[in-house]
Amino acid sequence: AYRQEKEPLSGEASLLELAPDTGKLEQAFSPDRLFYTMTVPYEVKTLTFTATPAEGASCRVNRKNLGAGGSETEFQITVTAADGKTKQVYRVTVYRQEKEDNLESGTGEALLLSLVPETGQLDQAFSSDKLRYTMTVPFSVTAVTFQTQPAPGASCRVNRKNLGAGGSDTEFLFTVTAADGKTKQVYSVTVHREERESSSASGKLSPSPGQSPAPSPSPPREGEDGPYPTSVPVPVEGEEGQEAALPEILVENQDRSLAYTLALAAFLVLLYVSGPVSRWIFQKKEKAGKDKK
Repeated sequence: AYRQEKEPLSGEASLLELAPDTGKLEQAFSPDRLFYTMTVPYEVKTLTFTATPAEGASCRVNRKNLGAGGSETEFQITVTAADGKTKQVYRVTVYRQEKEDNLESGTGEALLLSLVPETGQLDQAFSSDKLRYTMTVPFSVTAVTFQTQPAPGASCRVNRKNLGAGGSDTEFLFTVTAADGKTKQVYSVTVHREERESSSASGKLSPSPGQSPAPSPSPPREGEDGPYPTSVPVPVEGEEGQEAALPEILVENQDRSLAYTLALAAFLVLLYVSGPVSRWIFQKKEKAGKDKK
């Protein structure tokens, strides 16, 4: 009988693929290359790999945790061939950045890129290099908040949000801390809150700032057409019709004076005439009495 011999197991202990789950190898992978290096940010504390061994082979990695920031950690991926005897080790040296090394360029600057009040507006145009600003808000505004955008990696905090009494100035301080945690810079905005009178309507009509009061109409000159004839007085409010009745009163008074004058004259004439007449009548009566005797 023919006895078929068992085929020998493969002694191929190599990787067909090796890729880290975070970051990437600095050298292009090849099954024949056994040493690699790579760098990860400080925030990365563990690292795993995706590895594909040759057919029938297996692999294992010695660790997954990284060392402290600024240190190097060697990962060893051991591949065992199908024969169970042949082995090969791939090594990846991983450098974990220090905390400061992970800062973006320019983040050592404690700057604001924008500063915008949610109520009103700054009196000056904003610039990252300009640190002091002013603005004015109505009396009705009791608190002011701002929208700020610090430089990349930096942070910002403000000292307050409430305003003082009407007519007072309140200083808002914005402290910007750079990503290094040490560099700081302070922006200030002085907010003037108007007094109560400036925001409430008064009972009298007053011209707005920059506007001259409307001139009162001047009386028409003699000989010019106007709203009223120059010879007739303008009635005062509440006394309408008083001037209209004045001519009638004058005429009535004149008529009465004339009647009184005529009556007085007639009485005086009567007195003047009655003297001689009475004497003549008396003489006639006296003569008639003598004739009868």
